[in-house]
Amino acid sequence: MEKLVKAGVAAAVLGIVLAGAGIFYYFVVFLPGIERQKLEMAQEEQKAQASKAEQDKRDATQREAQKKQLYEACKSDARANDEADWANACKDVASTNAQGLQNCLSDKNIGGNPYLGENYCKRLYGGADASSTCTLPSARADGINKAFQEAQQKCLAEAQLGM
Repeated sequence: MEKLVKAGVAAAVLGIVLAGAGIFYYFVVFLPGIERQKLEMAQEEQKAQASKAEQDKRDATQREAQKKQLYEACKSDARANDEADWANACKDVASTNAQGLQNCLSDKNIGGNPYLGENYCKRLYGGADASSTCTLPSARADGINKAFQEAQQKCLAEAQLGM
């Protein structure tokens, strides 16, 4: 019986040692490893979020630069169209005046009249400027200026909408 008690005590001690070893392993080896993995995952997630935020910031800066570039290009196109419209209107007005001068000079009632004649026709139709920087009649200039302002407003609206 004594052997049985000794064997029982030895088994109990062995059980306690094994239980202690299991508890030691859990708290000293296993649990810190899990905590370390959680910490590493949290750090990786923070790095990923920081990287994403940085990328988002770069993307936003790039979109802003692209919007500004498109706005400037639109304004440049509007200016070029305005200058072309103005130059075409100058040529048209000069052509119309040249035709009017020819018609006036060929009219026998005006050309043969000592009070009218060539001087009258030149005062009425002469001096038309065909250059791209001519002075246009106000009605014609107002239409071109209005179209230019509308084009600029369209550029601004498109830039604000991000188109």
